[in-house]
Amino acid sequence: MLFRAFILVALVLLPQDKLVDRIVAVVNGEPILLSEVRQSLPSRLAAEQLPQLMQTNLEAMVNQALILQEVRRLKIFYVDAVQVERELELLAGRFETAEQFDKALVDNGLTERSLRSMIRRRLLIDAFIEYRFRRHTEIEESQLTQFYEGEWSRLFAQSFPSSPLPAFVTVRAELERLLRERRINEELDAWLEQARLGSSIIIMF
Repeated sequence: MLFRAFILVALVLLPQDKLVDRIVAVVNGEPILLSEVRQSLPSRLAAEQLPQLMQTNLEAMVNQALILQEVRRLKIFYVDAVQVERELELLAGRFETAEQFDKALVDNGLTERSLRSMIRRRLLIDAFIEYRFRRHTEIEESQLTQFYEGEWSRLFAQSFPSSPLPAFVTVRAELERLLRERRINEELDAWLEQARLGSSIIIMF
């Protein structure tokens, strides 16, 4: 295990231009490359963090592959170039200058082309989640009240011990958003678990 972790750290720490790419997983016949997993890592990490983060990122990319395969199977989702460019502009707009944006791409081993591809995949995944889960998720008023009076109130009191509890009506929208996202995540996790059971997934780390 320690040797495996050492090899993993060594591979991740290699400069992008010296990285010998290889397949690290195959999902229903589709490969996932080491460079793809590496691109999703933060640019600055302590060496001891890398093995766990690489493993976590690989698992996330396997899940992503399963969703995108379902997207292609359904053939009802479409992302056009205008949507991608809009998202790219929003990302670039978070930086003060174009030079800072370009440097961030280089630091993360990305090009605008690869970033556009990542944006397109994310938009397709968002569309799938909206279609498959979000639009069907309803939260009843009794669930909101129970959440407010129980878990949410306890967490608020722990975080802000000297502040009075906000009235239900003032935080209702936030309560609904939190419960809706929790329900969607639970349903998505259940879907992914079933998708994994019916798939061929080979990990080659």
